[in-house]
Amino acid sequence: MKRTFSIIYRALCHFALAFTGIVLFFGKFLVDEKLDSLKAESISIFAAFSIIFGISSLVFSTRIPSALKVVLHFIINSAAFIATFGSGRPASQVLVSYALFAIIYFVVLACSVGLNKLIEKSEEKNVRVKKSDK
Repeated sequence: MKRTFSIIYRALCHFALAFTGIVLFFGKFLVDEKLDSLKAESISIFAAFSIIFGISSLVFSTRIPSALKVVLHFIINSAAFIATFGSGRPASQVLVSYALFAIIYFVVLACSVGLNKLIEKSEEKNVRVKKSDK
């Protein structure tokens, strides 16, 4: 039961982070200073992508190699991005926005891997210190 709640919690966190990030990004850079141009249609598109992004985090709870998990997560989210944000837009605009999505995805991935390495290194150091204290 605890594992199920952990998986649901992870999906909800990914959804919330994606939705908040998208709304803030579009609110800051792609609309005028007044947020009145963010209509319900835009918000629903943001929510649809964020729901898929949250659900795709379930890939990380499977027992497959971590590199394959990242590739699967990226493919699922790339397809979702193109499906939700690409419909009805010129191909050049979709290509540029997808490139921006891929860059942001890999920057966040690199930061995540770097932080995990630092945490592991810190934990190793703490274990060595505790063993030497005994």
